[in-house]
Amino acid sequence: MSNTENGALGYIKSTIDYDNRYGPKIDLGLGESPLGAAPELERALADRSPYHNLAHYSEDPMHRLSAEILLQGIGLSDIPIESVLFNGNGSYGVGDEVIRYLSLVGYGPLYVPTYSFPNVKQWAIRHNNEYRPVPTSRLDPESSLTSILEMPADRFNHAIVYLDYPNNPFGYANSDLIREIIATVSKNGGIPILDMAFGEVLGNEFKRALQYSHDNGGISLASLTKTQGLAKLRLGYSILPETLTCNGYSGEQRLVFGVNDEAEFALQYLFGQKGNGRTLASQHADKVAKHNLKINKRLYEELELIGLCVGLTDLRTPIQTILSSIPDFYQKLAACGLVTESLHDYQGTLNGQLGFGHSAVRMLTPRPGELQETLRRIRLAVNN
Repeated sequence: MSNTENGALGYIKSTIDYDNRYGPKIDLGLGESPLGAAPELERALADRSPYHNLAHYSEDPMHRLSAEILLQGIGLSDIPIESVLFNGNGSYGVGDEVIRYLSLVGYGPLYVPTYSFPNVKQWAIRHNNEYRPVPTSRLDPESSLTSILEMPADRFNHAIVYLDYPNNPFGYANSDLIREIIATVSKNGGIPILDMAFGEVLGNEFKRALQYSHDNGGISLASLTKTQGLAKLRLGYSILPETLTCNGYSGEQRLVFGVNDEAEFALQYLFGQKGNGRTLASQHADKVAKHNLKINKRLYEELELIGLCVGLTDLRTPIQTILSSIPDFYQKLAACGLVTESLHDYQGTLNGQLGFGHSAVRMLTPRPGELQETLRRIRLAVNN
C-alpha cells in the first residue's frame, strides 16, 4: 500500500494500492453527497443543448441573476446581490479568494479550531498570512470552539477566525457556540469566516446561519458540491458583509466571469425551480439529511458493537470521525478496500498537540446499499 500525503496536493486525497480481494473499492473519503445530485437535474441537463451558448460571452459577467436567484431561493433577506461572490473552484476556491483579499488589506492572523478543514493552512501560506490553530484542552469539536471563546478579546482585533459549520472532520454542529463566536469576533474588530460547505443538511439552520453571519459582519462560504452532489461542477459562493461590499471588496478587486455557463444553469435550476413552495435544492438537501440520519443511526449502533466510537457529530451530516485504539486503523481499512481520510492528515490543525493519528478516520455516510458491505469491511479490518 502506498499513501500520498496531502501536503503538496492542496487537498486531502490519498492514493492507496488495493487488490480487490474483498470486492470493489468503496470510496468514503472525500465529500460527495451519498445520494448524488437531484434526479430532476439530470433530466434538465440532458434536455439542454449548450453548444451555441458556450460559443458566446455571457451578457451577465457579474452573475447578478444567479446571485438574485440564489438569495431568494435560500430565503435570505436584506442582502444585496453585490454581497454574493462566485468562484469556479468550489468553496475551496472562494475561501482562498476571501483570504487573499483580507490578507491584502491587513487582516490576520488566521485563527482556526483544532481538527478543522486542513487546507485553510494552504490559503494562509499562499497569501502570506499567519496560520494559528487555537490550542484546546480536549481534541473534540466542542472544546475546540469553546477554546476560541476563551481567547483574550483583543486577539480578535483585525484577526480572521475560520469556523467550519458543520465541523470537518467530525460533522459536529452547535448553533449557539457558532453564533457566540461570530458575535464576539465581530464586536472586537475581527472577521469570522463561516464555512458551510456541509451545511445544507441542517435544514432551516442553513439559511438562519448564513443570515446571522451576514448581519453580524461575517463572511460565509458554500458550494454545490457536498449536499447537491455536483463535485466536478466546482461552483462555490460566498456571502460578504456590508463592510466589504460597500467599503472594500468592490471595483477592481472583483473579477468577472467567475463561473461557467453550465454551473450557472445548474445553480439557477436548483434554487429557482420550486415545487410545493420549496426549491429543488432544499428538497434534495432534505432527502440527503434523511438518508444520513437513517443510515448513521444504524452505522453507529453497529460500530459500537464492533468496539469503535464515533466522535461528537450531527447525524444529519454525511461525515463522522471513527475513533479506535488501533494505531494503523486507517491503513487496515484501506487494505480491506475501504477508502477513508486519516486524521493524521489533519495534524497541521493541532498546533503541535498529540492527535489521534492513523487510529481515527473521517468516513462519509455509506450510500444506498453500501452499509452492510461497509460494516463487513470494517469488521475485517478490526480483526486482521
